[in-house]
Amino acid sequence: MAEHQIRKVAGLGKIDVAGKHVHRRYEKHYRFPDVCVVGGGPSGLAAAKGALDEGKQVLLIDDNPQLGGHSLHSIFPVNNCENESLNGIPENQAVQKLIKELAANPNLEVMVNTSVFGLYEDNLVAA
Repeated sequence: MAEHQIRKVAGLGKIDVAGKHVHRRYEKHYRFPDVCVVGGGPSGLAAAKGALDEGKQVLLIDDNPQLGGHSLHSIFPVNNCENESLNGIPENQAVQKLIKELAANPNLEVMVNTSVFGLYEDNLVAA
């Protein structure tokens, strides 16, 4: 008796063979970079910069609408690090400077609003 409702709530049901939900299709992109960096925060940006400095083709993927990670949202000090800086520049300014520097590199492709959900055999990244 409850099985029908449980299947409905769980998402189990009939397959739409008529294609009524065609508008729900997702974009497919196939990329073949030398290096794929997941995460556009300070560490991910530094990793991308390191690979770009070596002349590699880099794909940088972040699930947020813009790069920068926690440096964009740090309004409260963390662990008494009120004056957190990179090379004498406040962290958020240093990250923005790095983003501008990386954006000028033609070997970098950035995908924002993209969640990585799997790493498979042969270095296949599913996002």
